[in-house]
Amino acid sequence: MQQALPYIDTDTENNSVIVLYGDVPLISADTLQQLIALANAKSVSILTLHTENPTGLGRIIRDESNSIIAIVEDKDASVDFNLVMTEDLELVELQGSGEENVFTRNQMDEMLDLAEKGVSELVTLQKQAILDADQTSLSDLNNLADSFKRL
Repeated sequence: MQQALPYIDTDTENNSVIVLYGDVPLISADTLQQLIALANAKSVSILTLHTENPTGLGRIIRDESNSIIAIVEDKDASVDFNLVMTEDLELVELQGSGEENVFTRNQMDEMLDLAEKGVSELVTLQKQAILDADQTSLSDLNNLADSFKRL
């Protein structure tokens, strides 16, 4: 970044800079164009990814308002905490380990609270997606039935 800094036009108001690591060859041009379109010229925009298995990847740490508060590389994570919850927020599986550091009961409670919030949000989104899919299917069936009535 330091080598590129002298070439960045900071006097232009709508100027964007994209920084990519060498190990991200699968990001498509379309994805980058969408990032640029959504980016705010007066702030930093970060492209993130949700994956089922983030092993080896860095972690984006967010606060309650979904603002990024830290980026932690997998190798630098001091605590690893994984869980599976039901829709009713009952624990199915809980796994936590101090990779590099210990963690307190209060920190564990904070991680559980954050996990409950995330699971609740995911369940809400999943239910809405199912409702949307059901509505689309019902609409499609009604349209099909109407087309037969016209025959």
